Amino acid sequence: MKVIRDDLERLIRRDYHPDYWADDVAGRAAELVAKLEPADWTWLGETWPSWPPGHQRQLADALAGSGPAGWPILTAMLRSADAGVAMQAAEALQPDPAWPGDASLEPDLRRLRDVVEPELADIPEDLIRRGRTGGRATP
Repeated sequence: MKVIRDDLERLIRRDYHPDYWADDVAGRAAELVAKLEPADWTWLGETWPSWPPGHQRQLADALAGSGPAGWPILTAMLRSADAGVAMQAAEALQPDPAWPGDASLEPDLRRLRDVVEPELADIPEDLIRRGRTGGRATP
């Protein structure tokens, strides 16, 4: 629905203080994501790469929990040259037990694992393991 799509774009394509985004805006963005229809997902998949990295990170955060509809965008974001975008996508996918993983992402996830803070490196490492096991989380 174009109204929802426009509202989502207007919400995400603004610069926010990280605390304000997390405390106030991210939930509203996720609510709009939940209302997207197939045509909206097509539009979003074609549009997001042209957005600035900060807005892409906000989109990745809003897509957390979006399920199969959001996986193609989040998977593409894992290949981003911007480590912040890739890490936000990894954080969005990692808690989703249904995400099937993707072995072709291993080089991108290794690159990400090597540049993020050590305390975050387990997230891309977990996605690497899931890609090798067909999506099954491993201890």
